[in-house]
Amino acid sequence: MANGRDLSLDFMRVMGVLIIMLAHSDPPKWLFQLRNFGTPLLIVASALTYSTIYKERKINIIPFLIRRVTKITIPSWVFLTIFFLIFLVSYSSLDEEYPFTNYQIVTSYLFWSGIGYVWILKIYLTIAFIIPIFDRIDKSTISNRMYFSSIIILYIFYEFVYFSCAEFLYSVPFLKGSLFTIFPYVLVFAYGYRLNNFDNWLVFKITLYAAFAFCSIAILAYIFEGKFFQTQYFKYPPRVYYLSYALMCTNIMFLLSRSRIMVIFPKNILIWFSSNSLWIYLWHILGIYILRIFNYGGGRDFFTSLYVAIFILSFGTILTFIQGKVVYFVSGSRDTALCRLMSYVFTN
Repeated sequence: MANGRDLSLDFMRVMGVLIIMLAHSDPPKWLFQLRNFGTPLLIVASALTYSTIYKERKINIIPFLIRRVTKITIPSWVFLTIFFLIFLVSYSSLDEEYPFTNYQIVTSYLFWSGIGYVWILKIYLTIAFIIPIFDRIDKSTISNRMYFSSIIILYIFYEFVYFSCAEFLYSVPFLKGSLFTIFPYVLVFAYGYRLNNFDNWLVFKITLYAAFAFCSIAILAYIFEGKFFQTQYFKYPPRVYYLSYALMCTNIMFLLSRSRIMVIFPKNILIWFSSNSLWIYLWHILGIYILRIFNYGGGRDFFTSLYVAIFILSFGTILTFIQGKVVYFVSGSRDTALCRLMSYVFTN
């Protein structure tokens, strides 16, 4: 704890963002597989954060939803507007064709497909609306056994429905990318919401179960198909092969966040990265597209992908730092509605 702040939550949030950004550097297959748990890690970190914040507090649903939804949408839409304007001005000055279609622009603002990299915000928006429900359930008399048994039953039902409708879903990508993608992550969030109730030994046992499920499926696939399948192939929508690996790694990160290893992380830096993680993530998208302009988008070489990862992380971090300084200077010099709005949008 630092001044009453749970640094383990900051650690998990920062690691989740870094792991996802590593994927965007196009690393070698082995490294891409190792880090393929970023989204569940972020969702569990979010669940842990809200279960901690509202453990002794009541959620006022309407104000909570307004605050949460605007904190996700407004900064993201502001970034997307800046992003598209930058490319509009750049390509217009070079007298070249604008690289984005109207469809890409619209679906970006809807957090659907668009320019890519923003689909996770769709998950966060959905989860925002169910946080009050999970908070009420968490504060009820439902035991941990019944709570987690319900999660398992619901997931088995989801797998059964998906298996039964798989061929139909390939012809209806909207349904596959919405309900069948969001629902498993809702269950991941439900798991994370009560994770703090467990001692380390129980979390370790769950980790072993998840590892057993992942390894069993991987071995069976290798026996029948003669090759190892990356969990990425079972991420859209999330299936048990992907989720079992992600749960195993997420639990390991959770255990690390409770261990003595936390003393090696500078508290102020960890808190700053965690507090500004959304803007760091948003600005790194611009960094990716800048690299694409110069045909330097990474590759399967470890060192090349490492250079790309360092660049996009540094790009997002530096722009977020400069942005914070500018907003602090402007809003600190005067107290107007516009300054307060800038502070709300550009700082977390």
